[in-house]
Parts: sequence; C-alpha cells; structure tokens
Amino acid sequence: IDPTTTGEIIIRAEKGIKELIVHIDSPALAPILSSVGLVDVINLSYPEKSYDYANPQTLTADQVDLLKNMLKPASEGGLLGFKYGDDVINQTEVLFSITDFMVPLSAFAGDHNFHFTITDNDGNTAKPSLMLKSNGL
Repeated sequence: IDPTTTGEIIIRAEKGIKELIVHIDSPALAPILSSVGLVDVINLSYPEKSYDYANPQTLTADQVDLLKNMLKPASEGGLLGFKYGDDVINQTEVLFSITDFMVPLSAFAGDHNFHFTITDNDGNTAKPSLMLKSNGL
C-alpha cells in the first residue's frame, strides 16, 4: 500500500451484526498504538469493550473518548474513518472506507494484519482476516 491506496471493506451479516471486533496484529503499529493510548483490539459495536491484546483491561473513559475520536473520518478530525456503535449494531451490511487509514498506515513498513470477529444476532461467528503490506514512506 501507499498513501494513494483506496479501498473498502464490506461486512455482511444476514441476521444483523451483534458484535464486530477487529484485532490489529502489526509489529510496526503496536508501539505506536500504545504510545498514543490506543488499543489493538477494537470493538466497533461497543468501543468501551475494546482492549489491548497483550494486557487486557477495561478502558478508562478518556481512552474510550480517544478511540471514538480516532474512529471518525479525517474530515471530522479523526484518523480511521470507521463506523461504530449504532452504525454497526443490528446492521445487515456495513461499508468501511479504509482510504483515510491508508495514509498513516503506509508510513509503517511491514505486514499489517487485521483479524475480524463478526457475530450475528443468532450467535453465528465468522473470523475473516485482511493483510496489508507497506514498504514504508
């Protein structure tokens, strides 16, 4: 990937999304996330349930606010541009534009793995993954 890369991810759940979690598995990003107080397991249905994979613990209110702000699109002062909360819960299809995310991600060389856990309202779970490779800037 590079800063001009564009893309979208579509998550579908015929019975509606009960919970959508993404685990960011990236040696290059891990120290960056922790240095700014972000976590690598993000619950897009319930951001307050997000946590650090290596050190699971409840987020503080300030960390939840930081995460929600980072999830906003760049046009709203955020970074990632990911939908969360009511924009995810019970939806049968959610479109995530990952274009805003490509600019900062492309600065970090390496393989960046994103493991999704999608649970629908009937309790069925799917676990797809996405790997993005960057050579750095």
